[in-house]
Amino acid sequence: MQLRSRRHRRNPSHLREDGGKIVMPKLTIPTVGTLIFFQDPKGNLAGAMQYEKSPA
Repeated sequence: MQLRSRRHRRNPSHLREDGGKIVMPKLTIPTVGTLIFFQDPKGNLAGAMQYEKSPA
């Protein structure tokens, strides 16, 4: 599943405006990244992870 638009990727709270809901708010996992779980308007549950950039 892909987030439908760039605005959802930048700010998942826009999912609510389109009929979805945040199931688990953004959670920061130290040294790993951030994680969020959401439900789309059709009831599908999904998660998205944004990893931290590793030091070069």
